[in-house]
Amino acid sequence: FNKHLIANVSFFLIDIKDQQVLQPVPSGQGAYISNAAMSRSKGIEIELNGIITKNWQVWTSLGINEAKYREYTNPDGLDLRNNYIPNTPKFTFSMGTNITHEFNGGFIEKMHINLSYQHLGKQYWEEENVAIQESYGTTNTKVTFENKHFDIGFWAKNIFNIDYHAFYFISQGTSYVQLGKPAQFGIFAKIKI
Repeated sequence: FNKHLIANVSFFLIDIKDQQVLQPVPSGQGAYISNAAMSRSKGIEIELNGIITKNWQVWTSLGINEAKYREYTNPDGLDLRNNYIPNTPKFTFSMGTNITHEFNGGFIEKMHINLSYQHLGKQYWEEENVAIQESYGTTNTKVTFENKHFDIGFWAKNIFNIDYHAFYFISQGTSYVQLGKPAQFGIFAKIKI
């Protein structure tokens, strides 16, 4: 379509020997990284970028990933072969649009609007695949007003205040979780000299 649509597709298969894993110190106080496993990650990534007009662009991407241990016995003697590797979403999805509006004369010369959505699929927080972060998505936006001397605008992240966990770990038998950032809103200004 005269370069108005760009598509990229990637297939991947990654075999890892000596996969790094987080293991507890025998005393139970702390942890260390050990090269103790074999793993395989396989999947596909697809990206589409469409130029609707010179001032309007849309894009989307999808990634599907199956990342599992091929061989791994943890320090407790538990065989974790075929368990999913922690912190690896089963899929990722994003979509968005960029719009530019040019004003004829006046104080503001251009307005840029960016709206995006990112989605992370289900992922496990630890190697035994018990603690789970279910699939979730966040919506973000940024609006910029521009002239030759300055930019001003506002932004918003996680607009709909989606609850999710950003990180999880276990220490001395106790589980800890870091909550994801709630809805955030801000304004900005930039002077161009």
